[in-house]
Amino acid sequence: MSDIVVVAIIGLISGSIGSLVAPWAQFGVEKYKLRLENRKKFIDNCREEIQKDEFDIVEFINTPLYSQLRVELAQNLREELSKVSSDKVVIQLGGRGEGANNYKPKLLDELAYIENKWKLL
Repeated sequence: MSDIVVVAIIGLISGSIGSLVAPWAQFGVEKYKLRLENRKKFIDNCREEIQKDEFDIVEFINTPLYSQLRVELAQNLREELSKVSSDKVVIQLGGRGEGANNYKPKLLDELAYIENKWKLL
């Protein structure tokens, strides 16, 4: 009889612990999925904004989207973009960034790096 009581008590205790741990574990999984989903949306929004035909780096720097992206950018690109202003024009001859104030390739490369870092691919 005492063996049955011990087994019942152990079952009760393990069931109680399981009922407390399961929701916590499920919350962790949901939180991870939500973070992943939000990061994907963020990268997509950045990429969409940067790929616009009328993309203007000076305007982009003044958006909330750039404020979020800025913390993830490489330090050298952050410093380079902090020097961009409407009265200064940077011209690159040849290469992917050819043209005036064409930061699209650098920003798109950085987005791809961030995507890999966040394991979104």
